[in-house]
Amino acid sequence: MALFGSIRSRVLYGTLALTLIPLLIAAALITYLSYQSAQSSIEARVSEQLTSLRRVQGEQIQSYFSDTAETLRVLSSNPSIVGSFKALNASYKTVAEGATTTPEERRAAVSAFFTSSYAEQFKKLNAGKDIDMVPLVDALPQYSIDLQFHYIAQNSNPLGEKNGMIASKTDLSAYGIEHAKLQNVAKTIVGQYGYYDLFLVNMEGDVVYTYFKEADFATSLLEGPYAGTNISDAYTNSRDTEDSNQVYLADYRPYLPSYDAQASFLSVPIFDQGLGGQAAQKIGVLIVQLPIDQVNVLATFNKKWQESGLGETGQSLVFGPDALTRSVSRQQIEGPVEYLKQLSSRQFNDGLVKLIQTRGSDIGVLKLKSTGIEKGVSG
Repeated sequence: MALFGSIRSRVLYGTLALTLIPLLIAAALITYLSYQSAQSSIEARVSEQLTSLRRVQGEQIQSYFSDTAETLRVLSSNPSIVGSFKALNASYKTVAEGATTTPEERRAAVSAFFTSSYAEQFKKLNAGKDIDMVPLVDALPQYSIDLQFHYIAQNSNPLGEKNGMIASKTDLSAYGIEHAKLQNVAKTIVGQYGYYDLFLVNMEGDVVYTYFKEADFATSLLEGPYAGTNISDAYTNSRDTEDSNQVYLADYRPYLPSYDAQASFLSVPIFDQGLGGQAAQKIGVLIVQLPIDQVNVLATFNKKWQESGLGETGQSLVFGPDALTRSVSRQQIEGPVEYLKQLSSRQFNDGLVKLIQTRGSDIGVLKLKSTGIEKGVSG
């Protein structure tokens, strides 16, 4: 018997068809609308979660800088630090007195250090890029050379550990005595608060003390090789303010003395309170160099993305006004080989990819373009 074997059957099936088709359409529409509603609900919840994560993360990063600024205010008024700064400032140009070497010998030793040990390390950390340190050293005044001779070139500690020398065996001047006292204090401060370096700079712009002893030690931030850098910006802003509580933040930028690694600086003026009710006098600037590490820890949730609600692939990136990353990519950490391949396939130039591979980080190197990033950078 045919499927529609009779008129009665045809009418029955036709009636059923007319009834079922609207029901099926309605059911499909309800299913679609329910799916759309569920999808919208899921997207809303995800968006709300991500917004919450962003807010918490932003507050944590702001708190880090605020806490650091408050600590800096306390340090700048510490009598021990102020006293040491005054003593160092009074003696930093006299370290050559009683020297057993000639000025020419000291300059040659400093030049040899920066054109060999420093230049080699710079090349290693910058994917084979060369740096000519000769013009920078040649331009330094003799008192800068004298200090770098004693605390860098004649420092027996290896590169990157020059801060380990508390007292110089070759500098027996008044500066050397005071330096040994302060170096112990600075060691505690830097270790406790996680700074990269600590600087004391006088009103003329001369860096009379640094804890870590890199190429910026004993140079001028106004006329020396690092004038115009972000540490120079930090210095001039604090030098020019009359507010003892005003702390200035210079954003992360590549910094040559630290091998072009990303460096940020916080600065605050130093005031000498004087004795007997005398008015406080501004005598210099205290600066700390901040490593990118702490910002990166906060931005990456200490590498606990999934536990923080970002799932198996989600991540949060921190960008600066230059649209360069201030935190490392999750892919860089979890799958560095594949990540580098992806960068190459996306037509990033070979030099950039090699630099990321050499440093093991894309911080301050990678600039990504998207509507969201452009909106964030523009405010």
